[in-house]
Amino acid sequence: MAETAAAGFIKVIFEKLANEALIKYVRCHGLQSELNELGSKLSQIQALLNDASHKEVTDESVGLWLNNLQHVAYDIDDVLDDVATEGTS
Repeated sequence: MAETAAAGFIKVIFEKLANEALIKYVRCHGLQSELNELGSKLSQIQALLNDASHKEVTDESVGLWLNNLQHVAYDIDDVLDDVATEGTS
């Protein structure tokens, strides 16, 4: 289901937030508060995913929302990859 894929992807994003290159980049550019805010928002998304997993089966709109969320997670992942790559340069 979409919830499982999105939840797994959120876990990957959390792991990337702990990447040393990303942390170095964040420190060098004074982005600590933004990174903390992103982590907080991801925690909220994870809680919503847990709730949505029960509703996806009976509510088609929840499935569509989860699909859109998965696309957002891919975009976040791409940005974190770019930042981590720049941090190692």
